[in-house]
Amino acid sequence: MYRREYKVSISNYPYCNKKVDVKKLEEELEQDSNEQKEAVVYIHIPFCAEICDFCIYCHEQVVNNDKIEKYTNALIREIQEYSRKSYVRSLSIKAIYFGGGTPSMLSVNQFDRILSVCKECLNLVSDVEISVEVNVLNATEKKIEQFKYSRVKRISVGIQTFSEKTRETLGLPLKQKDLLNFINMMGQYEFPVMAIDVMYGEPCQEKEEIIQDIEIASDLNISHISLYQLCVIRGTKLFSRMQQFDWVQPDESMLYAMFNVADDTLQKLGFYNTVIPEYSKYGKESVFWKDNFNPQLDRLSFGASAYGYLNGRTYQNVCNVDTYINYLQKFKVPLDSISEKVTVLQKLERDIILQSRTQVIDTKYLEDEYNELYEQMYKETLQEIIDQQLAYREKNLIKFTKPGMYMQEDIAVKFMKSILEGKSRLYKKMVIGNQKI
Repeated sequence: MYRREYKVSISNYPYCNKKVDVKKLEEELEQDSNEQKEAVVYIHIPFCAEICDFCIYCHEQVVNNDKIEKYTNALIREIQEYSRKSYVRSLSIKAIYFGGGTPSMLSVNQFDRILSVCKECLNLVSDVEISVEVNVLNATEKKIEQFKYSRVKRISVGIQTFSEKTRETLGLPLKQKDLLNFINMMGQYEFPVMAIDVMYGEPCQEKEEIIQDIEIASDLNISHISLYQLCVIRGTKLFSRMQQFDWVQPDESMLYAMFNVADDTLQKLGFYNTVIPEYSKYGKESVFWKDNFNPQLDRLSFGASAYGYLNGRTYQNVCNVDTYINYLQKFKVPLDSISEKVTVLQKLERDIILQSRTQVIDTKYLEDEYNELYEQMYKETLQEIIDQQLAYREKNLIKFTKPGMYMQEDIAVKFMKSILEGKSRLYKKMVIGNQKI
């Protein structure tokens, strides 16, 4: 049986450290960069009409537009502030991803202003991919029409499940027919890619429901599916309700069986895994998700709680929305914390961790780039993964098996010796959970 110790996505490394002066990053970004680098942009919209009972992300429920308008102005100012940095001006932006929260909480005018300032201030490639997450509750047809007019290429709907029984368990509004009607309406606008989230591991959920969710999505011409395992965190409404009604999640063997049947069903219907946990039809791959886990690229992120990677440092913005707005009203960059400058060892670790999201680790690249350091630190660790049947070797590549895909976060933790070696299990869980040192 495969038992996952860590269930938090590891995508930003090395971790931020509150003890490091954030001004160091600002000063470094002012310096001229002779190197032309590529990057992706993430824009966080933290507002929601209703808070999902299981949500663990930075969010805020709003009932009026005034707060969203102030946040929009702050976002625009943050983008403008970063665009004045020499290093940021040297970046070629391949993709822009509006995530949340709920980006479709923005009005047509607010979305247009944010996108316009990106086009004016950042160095976008000619075929830049623009992706937007939407919610059926507030993505009106007028907004969908505006997204199409703005050349949005990917539109993603947080469905989670079409099963009305499971939706009720999770506290999700709307019936299956409402979801189907919305996706059919959205399909009339012929976006190059329509995507949805599918979640497994809900209390009382059965494997057959996952198969049905994926089959319904395929019938609706969905070309990208994000497959997530439900993570129930203390303090969420769902956690409280599970205690109240004595609900339990499926055990670890059933969770793996659910992942297994979902992966099989997706492959049978013509999807393949691009990066964990993203599945795409051939020719419909996401530039953002692919390059977000490319260790050679930077990630420029805007908005409350957004985290990124620039010039060898990870960084995270302040999480509180009011604090974020206040920082930008005073023309201050809203940084909460940054990492130390990446060391050679941490760069090696970052390379392996991000490559692991693609299921393929290139050992020849690691040997050529890091020489003895790779041999000393991690060659044996990779062999251990093979011995555990989580991966296999194919020439110069180490490719994950299906159990390896399921255990990817636990595998990634094995490559954090620079910060975790010799530490207790409790310390490791705290660091991984908070993604901060």
